[in-house]
Amino acid sequence: MNNQATLRTFCVVLLMLSIMVVAGCSPPKRAWDLSALRIAVPSIDDVLDHRLGELVPFPALKGERVALIVCRFPDGGPIRIAGDGPGWPGDWADQAVSALNRGAGGFALELVSGGSVDLIRRDVDIHITSIEQAEDAGPIGLGDTLTECDVSPLSASVNTPRGWLLGAEIRMRRSRLDQLGKSRPALASEWVGALMHEIGHGLGFSGHVVAGDTILVREQSSLRAAGRIGLAGAVWTDPTLEALYRLRPGQLLGARPLTAASRSTLRQIRSLLKRDRADAGTRLDVRSSVGDRYARIQWRLSDGSRLTVRLLDWRRTLLEGGPLSLIPDRATLRQLAAERVRQRP
Repeated sequence: MNNQATLRTFCVVLLMLSIMVVAGCSPPKRAWDLSALRIAVPSIDDVLDHRLGELVPFPALKGERVALIVCRFPDGGPIRIAGDGPGWPGDWADQAVSALNRGAGGFALELVSGGSVDLIRRDVDIHITSIEQAEDAGPIGLGDTLTECDVSPLSASVNTPRGWLLGAEIRMRRSRLDQLGKSRPALASEWVGALMHEIGHGLGFSGHVVAGDTILVREQSSLRAAGRIGLAGAVWTDPTLEALYRLRPGQLLGARPLTAASRSTLRQIRSLLKRDRADAGTRLDVRSSVGDRYARIQWRLSDGSRLTVRLLDWRRTLLEGGPLSLIPDRATLRQLAAERVRQRP
């Protein structure tokens, strides 16, 4: 074989190896470093087959960086769940909660009922609203969940985010439009499986798992199978939720820098917050939430108004790496402009 043929063969082999790496041999991209968490919290490896590495973290601010943290309900006492609304299927809800509760690792669930709707809403951690008509406004699928997390500093001297879930709101449809545009009532297995899935989000797991033995998958046949388990009165054991509740609230998963423009915005926000707290004598109240399209950080002012920034395409942006951008909403831009006028000599 001459030198030219040898070189050609070498190039083909090199190309094939490159294709293999791109196709499946390179490690999957993650929003944060699971291996570092395993070193920090080795007990999570006692839970077999968990998919904790696919969790989408909540954002908090530490210095001029975005801390990626765990948000969950604090330990102590059951996590109280209640539901209401048109066509509320109490028996189905009880079976969904019971299935998760019997297999719970590190948390306990309690479905409460009775009393006025306003009282129940104030006294529960996870509230579920039933939507009866397929045409009514609500989630695209059978359910969706909105959680809110307290990411305020633990104290004036300890700048570590609390990471305490303040509550979750779940919306569940009793029926939805099929592919022909006709209203179709949800099957019991569909609804129970979907509610178990949304409760998983309500417990603090944002994002979805690609595959695995967890209620946090998106695949509908898997959720219907989970629903059948709940309806049969059997136990649903979820390693991913168990691993989540082995982490402390506020557990740091990573951190990302901010763009220069966002650092400037953050300094303006903190200047306004400093004056507000000095005038009112209140503690700093910061909250965070994560959705499919963006994450949000919000500060509560003493007069009841709020300063809000969004982090767009949150999961995709984390996977891409690089500095993050804080996008203030219109009300916040107006307040920051007024503060700049106030500070002029």
